[in-house]
Amino acid sequence: TSLVGKKVFFVDSDSAISPYDLLDQSCGVLVYSSTMGVEAMMLNKLVISSGTSFYKEFGLHPKSKSEYNFLLKNLVEGTLNVNVDLNSLKHYLYYLYFLRVVDLSGFGTVRLTGMDYVDEELNADSLIKMNEKALSDFYNEMIYED
Repeated sequence: TSLVGKKVFFVDSDSAISPYDLLDQSCGVLVYSSTMGVEAMMLNKLVISSGTSFYKEFGLHPKSKSEYNFLLKNLVEGTLNVNVDLNSLKHYLYYLYFLRVVDLSGFGTVRLTGMDYVDEELNADSLIKMNEKALSDFYNEMIYED
C-alpha cells in the first residue's frame, strides 16, 4: 500500500505550509538537498537525503532506490534508529558558515528575503578583478591543502 497521503507528505519549496510546523509533528524528513535537512537534524529528527547535501555524512544517504525505500519504510514504521552526533554537526556547521564561507565583492544575499543579487553595474571582468585575491586564496587552499 502507498504511504503517500497517510504518513508521507510532500511539501513544495514555495508552499504556504510552514515546514517548521510539520517538522514538530514529524519523525523524520526526506530531502534532496536543502537546509531543512540540517535544521531537522539539529532538532533530533531523522533525515534521509537523496541528493548531494553538504551534511550527508551526518544523516542517512541511501545509495540506491531499494535502500531509499527500505529506509523510508523503516522510518514510517518507527523502526529506524539513528543517533546524530549533534556536537560534531554543530562544529561542522560553525566551520562551514563562519570559517569556510568567503564573501565576494559585488555579490550578496538580502538576509530578510533570502534573495541573492549581483551588482548589475559591474561586468564579469570587473567582478573577477574585485575578487582576485579571494579566488586566488581559495584556489591555493584547494591545490595545496595538506
